[in-house]
Amino acid sequence: MKHFPLADDYGVTSVPNAVLESLLNPDADVHQITFALRTLWWMERSTTFPKSVTVADLRTDRALITCLGPNFNTVMDAACGLGMFLRTGMGGTERLLLNTVSAARSGGVVDERRVESTVGWDSVASPPGPADAFRAYEQNIGPLTPMIRESIGQSLQDFTDAQITQAIRIAVENDARSWAFIKAVLRKWNSEGIPDERESRADTGGSRIPETELRRYLERARTQ
Repeated sequence: MKHFPLADDYGVTSVPNAVLESLLNPDADVHQITFALRTLWWMERSTTFPKSVTVADLRTDRALITCLGPNFNTVMDAACGLGMFLRTGMGGTERLLLNTVSAARSGGVVDERRVESTVGWDSVASPPGPADAFRAYEQNIGPLTPMIRESIGQSLQDFTDAQITQAIRIAVENDARSWAFIKAVLRKWNSEGIPDERESRADTGGSRIPETELRRYLERARTQ
């Protein structure tokens, strides 16, 4: 899918200066660069304190699986060995934490009720990120099963949280609450382009889809 030119409200992932200095050198390993940047991408969407990502989530990441394959554990161990990330298995869930002062002080204990500020990442703090697609699905569609979680994670390779949340909103407003329907919307956007949300609302009075087009979406969802 084409990502450029960027939309004016493009999303941003914060990368600490210290991480960039470690990765952007002639001796950097391309696999470690991929792992580090993708892990930071996940952490940017973290709702824990300190920021963290489960190893299980990383193992379902299509980009990492495609790039690293059977070398996943080796590359993860190397990234942790460089000191970028702290690895913890507290609470029975293996996680990676960015090696910050907050993470070191926490002793590997993660608080899921508190969010860490990006100011402590030695970078300019970015505005709050878009709505979380996983949370939007749970709150508006239904339980987030492992298979649906993996499918949403794969869709996040091509679409932003905000775009997937918009597709979820379309499903809700058209009384078609299923991941199959949402995927049908995303596939249409993938082939025809993503409409501007403001223009879409101005044209339709919301996210309602014309009846004939809605039937096509539903038929496409049933055939998947």
